[in-house]
Amino acid sequence: MTILAINVGRYISTLCYSILKLEPYSACQYSCKYCYGRWYRESEAKIKPQYDVIRAFIKVSKVLSRKKLGIIPFRLSTLIEPFQKIEENYKLSLKILKVALKNKVPIIISTKSTLYMSNDWWNILKTLNRDGLVIIQETITTLDRDTASILEPNAPTPEERVEAIEKASRENIPVVIRFQPLIPGYSENEAREIFKVARSIGAKHIIIEFLRCPTDEIETYKSLSIDNTPYEVNWKSYSISEDSRLVTPPTEVKAKILERIVYEAKAEGVKIALCKEGLFNFDMINECCGIKYMRNTKLRLTLKEFWIKALNKPIEINEVINEYAGDDQYLVTLSKDFQKYPRLIRKPIKHHKKHY
Repeated sequence: MTILAINVGRYISTLCYSILKLEPYSACQYSCKYCYGRWYRESEAKIKPQYDVIRAFIKVSKVLSRKKLGIIPFRLSTLIEPFQKIEENYKLSLKILKVALKNKVPIIISTKSTLYMSNDWWNILKTLNRDGLVIIQETITTLDRDTASILEPNAPTPEERVEAIEKASRENIPVVIRFQPLIPGYSENEAREIFKVARSIGAKHIIIEFLRCPTDEIETYKSLSIDNTPYEVNWKSYSISEDSRLVTPPTEVKAKILERIVYEAKAEGVKIALCKEGLFNFDMINECCGIKYMRNTKLRLTLKEFWIKALNKPIEINEVINEYAGDDQYLVTLSKDFQKYPRLIRKPIKHHKKHY
C-alpha cells in the first residue's frame, strides 16, 4: 500500500468511495475521546510534518493533470486534523490545496477545525470551489458544549464549527456535516436539533457513522446516554478477528436507531447517508461523501453499486464490474483507461478491489 491510500480492510475496501488520502502530519493534537486514529498512528507527543506525502501528491497530481484524468477525490485527511495548530506554522495542508488547484485534483476536506476561514486558506478554498474541486466535511458530534468538551477537548466549539459551515455555505462552497460518531442512547436524542441547524446553515446532507470503541470504553458512552437500552446487549467485533477489543453496536440496534434518525431527517427536510455501515436501505442519497457536488471526479465501485444492481435481478459480481467498466463516471480496474493512472494510485485501487 502507498502513503496516498488508506489500508485495505473489509469496511474500507467494500464500502468507501474515498480511499485516497493525504495526511500532512503524523498525529493530531485534538485528542478526541472517540478518535479512530489512536489505533493506527503515532502519539500526539510526536506530531511531525510529513513532507513525503506532499512530494508524492505533487508527483501524482502532475501526471493526472498532464493526462487529463478524472480521479477519485483525495481525502484531506483521514486520521488527523489537517488544520490543527501546527498547520499555522508548516502550512502543509495549504500546500496540498495549492497543488490540487494547479493540477485540477478534487479534494474532500475532513475537519473539525475552523482555521480554513483564515485568509490564506479561505482564499484558496474559494478558488478551488470555483473550479468544483472541493467539498468540506465538518464533523459535529454534538451541539452541547459541555459534552463536546469531554469528547473533543482541544477542538473548536460546536458553535464555532456551525459558524464556519454557515460562512462556507454563503460562498456556495459545498459542506456536508459528519454527525459522528453516533453514540447510541445519546445522539439520536439530539438528531432533530442538529438536522434543524444543518438545514438553516445550508449543509448539503448529513453523513452518519456509528461509534466504535474498545470494550473497556463502552461505560464512558453509556454514562452519557439517556436511554441505556443499546448497552444491554453485547456489541459485536469491528475486526475480522473475533477477539478484537474494538466493538460497535450490533446491526439490530443500529437499525432501530436509524428508523428514528430517518424520521427526524424527513421531518426537518434533510437527507442522510451512512458511512461504512452497509445498511443501504436507510440511505437517502446514493453516494455518502458528496462527490456529486464536485467536478473532474470518478467513483470506485463499492458494495452499494452491487446492491443497487441486485435489487432488480440476481446478478454476478463480475457482471456488475464489467457493466461499470464502460461507465465513464467510475474508475474500474477493467476499464481501458485504468493503466494510464500513476502506479501510486493503480496499485492500491487494485488491492482494494480484491475485497469485493
